[in-house]
Amino acid sequence: MPPIVAGQRREVSVDPATPGVLIVDYHPLVGGVVAEGLGSLGHRAWYCSSAEAALACLAERPVGVVLAEVGLTCYDGEPFTRRLRQHYPDLPLALLTGWLDHPETTLGPHTTARLVLRKPVRLERLDLAVRALQLGWREV
Repeated sequence: MPPIVAGQRREVSVDPATPGVLIVDYHPLVGGVVAEGLGSLGHRAWYCSSAEAALACLAERPVGVVLAEVGLTCYDGEPFTRRLRQHYPDLPLALLTGWLDHPETTLGPHTTARLVLRKPVRLERLDLAVRALQLGWREV
């Protein structure tokens, strides 16, 4: 498999009928492994290594769930998660993070995400999170 460079997109597709999951992580190894792992479990998965590439991907194809690294910013410095909420307010979002004290990692009324997953995350837990978000699960 060819290496992934910053801003590049890669699609991992098992079955065109499966719901789409967009993984956005600036670290190619992490994002690529998550996409490959979810693809191996039957999910259609797209990986983007930048917020700009992810926004372009969202404009081009149907995505049912977004898994995003909490530290991503867009070209204008606005957090990716805020930009995502402006353009896709109903799209389920889960944050992937290794940070313990980032403001976005505390769920509440100010948070743009429905779920926060701490790295490292087991593949089975990612699968459960994606399936729950696809079924409409919301943090209350």
